[in-house]
Amino acid sequence: MLTPGRVLAGRIFFALGVCFLLPLLPSMLAGGLTANVLVFLLALGAFVVAWVWFWLRALGSDGPAAAIGVGVITLLLSLLTLFSPIYGDALVFASVAAGVGLSTRRGVAAVVAIAILAGLMQVVRHTPLDRTFAVLLNDLFVGLVAVGGRLLVNSIRQLQDSRERSPASQ
Repeated sequence: MLTPGRVLAGRIFFALGVCFLLPLLPSMLAGGLTANVLVFLLALGAFVVAWVWFWLRALGSDGPAAAIGVGVITLLLSLLTLFSPIYGDALVFASVAAGVGLSTRRGVAAVVAIAILAGLMQVVRHTPLDRTFAVLLNDLFVGLVAVGGRLLVNSIRQLQDSRERSPASQ
């Protein structure tokens, strides 16, 4: 059964996914506090707030909150990717947010756009072509899996609703 408690537990789990970025901090701070590092840290802090808000408040709410969250997360992660002195791609988080937060068609389109953006950002950073292609494919694959996960949750909810309405369950 997909209960409200299980849904909340899943959202908390994904909100805590931001902890994957914490190992970046020691290497970021090792060289001192430069302007580049300051921009990175500000973007990281803003991203943490936006990511947690997205999973605990915006996702599943009425209105444009989830779409706004995807846009803000994508913008902040773009800054993190550009200003990070180490190789990496943070936009995979934006692919996940787009996949779960938007309708299927919009989600797929946003995931493709984010994957292309991630690839272009790697080109700007002069990343070798094989790594650039891997980043693009990874962001695309992870985002599409998130779309599939959202569709699965929606299907489970529809099955539960139909079981509750069926005469056999009464």
